[in-house]
Amino acid sequence: MSTGMDTNSYPTDLGAEQMLDTEAAARWLGIAGTTLRDWQNRPWRGPSQGPPPAYRLGRRYRYRVSDLEAWLQTTRVGGGPTT
Repeated sequence: MSTGMDTNSYPTDLGAEQMLDTEAAARWLGIAGTTLRDWQNRPWRGPSQGPPPAYRLGRRYRYRVSDLEAWLQTTRVGGGPTT
């Protein structure tokens, strides 16, 4: 009996927003995937507010682009006002 669900895929969105896996989120941030994994799995040594917010699904993390954008704004130092 078919449930109409594809059992070979995993949910990749929360509401209507696309979710990124660790590698895609790291590319979006311009850092190495290993760096982002280290930030999530070790005591925090990066910017003072902590690692980017993520959803943990089992052993995997998923990131919303809007969360990454908001987090990135909190890491800004110096300079004038943002545009």
